[in-house]
Amino acid sequence: MEEVEFEAAVGMSRKWDARDAGREVARETIKKLSRPPSFFLLFSTIHYEAHGGFQEFLNGVWDVLPEGTPLIGGTVAGFMNQQGCYTRGATALAVYCDKMDAISTIGKRTKSNPKYAVKNIVDYLSKDKNFRYKNKIIFNFIPSSTVFDLPGVGKINLTNSKLLSTIITSIAWRISQFFGYGWGREDELIPPLRSSFPPHYIIGGPCMDDGKVEKTYQFRDDKLYKNSLVCLGVSTDNMVNIDSTCNLRKTQISLKLSNLKARRRIISKIDKRPAKKALFNKIGWYESSLKELDKLYRVTFHLPLGYIDKNGQMHPYVIGGFFKDAILVDHMIKEDNLSVLSSSGEIILNSISRLLDKIPKNYCVFGTACEVELETIGSKIYLVKELFDEKFRETPYLVCFFGGENYSTPQNEENILTHSYNLISFIDAKS
Repeated sequence: MEEVEFEAAVGMSRKWDARDAGREVARETIKKLSRPPSFFLLFSTIHYEAHGGFQEFLNGVWDVLPEGTPLIGGTVAGFMNQQGCYTRGATALAVYCDKMDAISTIGKRTKSNPKYAVKNIVDYLSKDKNFRYKNKIIFNFIPSSTVFDLPGVGKINLTNSKLLSTIITSIAWRISQFFGYGWGREDELIPPLRSSFPPHYIIGGPCMDDGKVEKTYQFRDDKLYKNSLVCLGVSTDNMVNIDSTCNLRKTQISLKLSNLKARRRIISKIDKRPAKKALFNKIGWYESSLKELDKLYRVTFHLPLGYIDKNGQMHPYVIGGFFKDAILVDHMIKEDNLSVLSSSGEIILNSISRLLDKIPKNYCVFGTACEVELETIGSKIYLVKELFDEKFRETPYLVCFFGGENYSTPQNEENILTHSYNLISFIDAKS
């Protein structure tokens, strides 16, 4: 078997100025390669919006990056690599392979017209004739769900006003999506992408901010976008694998849902009672703990609702708002019988340890994980890093924390997750 030439490198910057950070993250990444990269994945935290702006950040990257390099990425809540775990800064993964093709593409208007966005991606990738190699990958990064921002009302995720709640749950959510707010609609983007490219490995997640769930940006080549699906299509002779673990467990609290609205994303009844009151009674929540807009998600994100399917796959739904008696979640609910799910630092560490045990020797690893994992495990995130460092040692790895995660392989359907780690490995064929 002819040996494949493969190089990978991860770099980062902690500079405050956007352009300086862009230059440094690009320079520190590609200087570890002996050839120009085949593709470049780029991520930053939201902080550069206030320190020069993201277009200047990208300008800095392209001051250094070789012209024509396919690039995608976006804003994340944080990242982990061999240099550390950070919630401020920028990072990148660059890959060179002599038997690899890569192309970037974009689909716009994801929140107002997800079918249009996916069609643009499918049309572009399907027409490309340069995907010569047998193993194919699609990296995807989309806008996360954001707080509804309604004209004349402003940002809102919690209200006891019956009139306002009725307006929001019946029609205002549609208006908000037209203006680029509300649900990320990952559940309407990833399934058609998967069905259009069944032989592909697909991995990605929703770009987000620092947990306030208010804004999100995507990068494609030298341009900055909002409300867009950016994808990188890759074909390679290299072996590829995706491994995943969801760090949630079912509790004994069960819920029977009814009267679902807004394409099954708003729950009106639980156990035939007003949904919010029934849920609060079951888990001991009080409205006083949810009053502040920026603190709501610090509470609800840690206890998603969900179920486990017949194949053992977890399907979690994160609570994103309360409108009078109704509960809003992040994805379309597939089942009427759910449980409250939970996690802990011990569950996370044990799950990741088992995940890493499955991964063979490889050239590099890119991972998507959930922003809530950072908050759940807190300072113990360094214990997670120690597990990665011990496993990969000399192998470049990059894990970014998104507002959710998705993956699929040629052998399984799409999985849309939270509270998970999903790792794609470029595997050394000799291992």
